[in-house]
Amino acid sequence: MKLLSFLAALLLLASCGVKNKTSSTPIQKKETLLWIISDQQIDCVGITHQKCLVYQLKGENNWQNFYGKIEGFNPEIGYSYEIEVEASPVKNPAADASSLHYSLIRIISSQEVKNLASILNDSYGLIELYGEPIPRTTSMLIEFQARNNGLIIGNSGCNGFRGELTLLDSNSGALRLGPIAATEMFCDGKMELEINFFKALGEATHIQPIKGGMQLLNGKNVLLTAMRID
Repeated sequence: MKLLSFLAALLLLASCGVKNKTSSTPIQKKETLLWIISDQQIDCVGITHQKCLVYQLKGENNWQNFYGKIEGFNPEIGYSYEIEVEASPVKNPAADASSLHYSLIRIISSQEVKNLASILNDSYGLIELYGEPIPRTTSMLIEFQARNNGLIIGNSGCNGFRGELTLLDSNSGALRLGPIAATEMFCDGKMELEINFFKALGEATHIQPIKGGMQLLNGKNVLLTAMRID
């Protein structure tokens, strides 16, 4: 099996260093932040193995793991939130503790999540990739197994593949695919299509249902379209 290097950037979300206005500006004094909290909590490793909240700064697109706690905030399973948070530096934090303390100011809104189980536990055949139809002579398959620790498996039209599937947010359909491992067969006339297929998996940030199938997207741009296999 080979690890597809162009998917390596999808290994992990950024850690819990909270930023103000942009994700590159560190907090040095007490600040008020607007966060979107996903309905999903994912396995992560901080000091120990734990469950992490998944959040994004309002106005940004990237989802991040949050390894700590937000004082006064107890999210209910099945809901996503927009919240106002106060972040303040901690004087002389312990070596293994966060340098910031977070507390809830208010819950701005909460929303019951959509149910994506119907598309994240099914099998699909590709019909279009980067706006081009898949040749009738090529069968490209994707199977999602969200209930089985999050897997994506299938066939690129030449090689079988297997990788990780992490749903980041049910409301928006935000997800992460990868790392992906694949077999190493050479199929004459199909390798360019396979390269583009794995490239699309590496670029995918969202999934959305369509009638009879699903689409993988990068932001709002459709990467591939696939129809459910009966």
